[in-house]
Amino acid sequence: MHNLNSVSSFRLILVPEWHERGCIVGRGVLLDLFEYAHRHGIEYCPTQFFAFTARDLDLAAREQDVNLEQGDILLVRVGFMKWYKECSEKSVRDAWFLDDNRESAGVAADLETVSWVWNHHFSAVAGDSLAWEALPQPSDRLCKFPRLTRTVNLSDR
Repeated sequence: MHNLNSVSSFRLILVPEWHERGCIVGRGVLLDLFEYAHRHGIEYCPTQFFAFTARDLDLAAREQDVNLEQGDILLVRVGFMKWYKECSEKSVRDAWFLDDNRESAGVAADLETVSWVWNHHFSAVAGDSLAWEALPQPSDRLCKFPRLTRTVNLSDR
């Protein structure tokens, strides 16, 4: 670890050096879907099923003036951490985590959204909820994880 006690001890650590240390480095972009929903009068609870579509992701990026580039790390905020921090009853939070059938808001688990993510060539995606996709994933959807690798050939980049 570097000691940065003074400007003279500062040494620029470049991306290749981070990579050699096993770190992930990239440009992170945030789509605040919680605020997007609020602006559009879309009401949902982060601890119940609600799926944001590829259209929502596009509109949120445009409205928030976020330029999406190849290799970006896409972060989405659905408001789960806000719910968690504001939930005053520990028993309610614990019950949600212990529920095997828990639900949560997230990104739609459908082929349109998978294509949207793929076509933007993100290096990673993450969010403020337990899963990136809305839970539970609909049973009639093509994009359950085992099928996803057969539907989209990840080696054709």
